[in-house]
Amino acid sequence: MKNENSKDIKSIIRIVIIEDNKFTRSGWEAVIQANKNFSLVGSFSDCENAFASDIWMKTDLVLMDIGLPGISGIEGVKYLKRKISKYSYSNVYSL
Repeated sequence: MKNENSKDIKSIIRIVIIEDNKFTRSGWEAVIQANKNFSLVGSFSDCENAFASDIWMKTDLVLMDIGLPGISGIEGVKYLKRKISKYSYSNVYSL
């Protein structure tokens, strides 16, 4: 990404994980933490805890499992699209 004041600006992609399987969640955490272009903003096992957090203004990308306990990933994506749109554009992907 470039602007008139600098040659090259590298953005860090701020990521939230919502995944109930601890092994899958740990795997995603390791991948994100190993990449200098990514920052893990939060990692949650369910939507309820994730939605109670105040991290959404700092999030660029959400990786969410569809088959979550409680609020499903599908309902979670719908909720987040409404909530995140208040702040800025973010990407929400279901795993």
